[in-house]
Amino acid sequence: MKTLVSPPHEWTWDRPELEAVQLQRLRQLVDAVVPASGLYRQKFGPAPPRLERIADLASLPTTSKDELVGAAAAGEWLTRPRGEYVRFHQTSGTRGAPM
Repeated sequence: MKTLVSPPHEWTWDRPELEAVQLQRLRQLVDAVVPASGLYRQKFGPAPPRLERIADLASLPTTSKDELVGAAAAGEWLTRPRGEYVRFHQTSGTRGAPM
């Protein structure tokens, strides 16, 4: 007979609890990326945008492929020194050169 394993605690969170954790993690990501990336410093200015709720994502500007291509050519998308990255992912290049 198999023993049932309880799902991780996160699976039982209600919507407000889940969104609170998502917002906290999103803030941490934005706070780290904006000052470290030339691309996002240019988009947002020197201070990261303050997100008060998940719905605030809709107010942020999107990033186009052309912006990413330009930033990649200048190395401005990096948020850490190149040697600190463990791996890079790239696009397939179906609409041009792989990124």
